[in-house]
Formats: sequence, structure tokens, C-alpha cells
Amino acid sequence: MMQNLMLEEGGVLSVKNVSLPKATFVKFKPQSSDFLDISNPRAVLEKQLRAFSCVTVGDQICLPYNNKRFYLEVQDVKPKDAACIIECDCNARTLCPVPLAAHHTGIIGRL
Repeated sequence: MMQNLMLEEGGVLSVKNVSLPKATFVKFKPQSSDFLDISNPRAVLEKQLRAFSCVTVGDQICLPYNNKRFYLEVQDVKPKDAACIIECDCNARTLCPVPLAAHHTGIIGRL
């Protein structure tokens, strides 16, 4: 959790309680082309997202898989820039990983 919050031990954290709408769509951008090595990225992402209650544009999500860590940036969230992902029916998409983005555009898959 501290890694996702980009905190170091002893760091200060401010917490605020807010009500968020249920997410209907989330777009992720893998930060490495190694993400393409995951045999079933949808299952890996769904499993990891169970540990989260919400997503916000700009978040970095770490997917531990096969003794590696894969990072995805949250690029877009609907209906607002922050939304609840607890028990919601949400469409998710992944874009081309960062190093491949210069060569390819568009969606590489649907999660």
C-alpha cells in the first residue's frame, strides 16, 4: 500500500472521506512492454483491483505477476476522474505499453 501511495516509512499522509460514483469505464496504460508477456492480463488485473476501493486518473497500479512487477497508469476514469470500483460492472481497456506507443496506437486489448 505504501508503494502505491508513494510513501516512505515515517512519511505524512492526509486522509479525507469522500463519496465517489461507481466506475463505468477505466483506461490503463502499461508502463513497460513487458506487460505483453502476461498470458492472461485481464485475470491478473481483476485480481489486483480487488485490493482497491477506487481509482483516480494518474494512479499507478502495481501488478505483481511471475516474480515481476508490472505498472499501469490510470489514464481515464468515467463518470468522473475518481470513481469507486467496489462491486461495479466496469469496462476496462489497456493501451499500448509506453515503449510501443510510438509505433502503435489504439487499444491492444479489452480487460
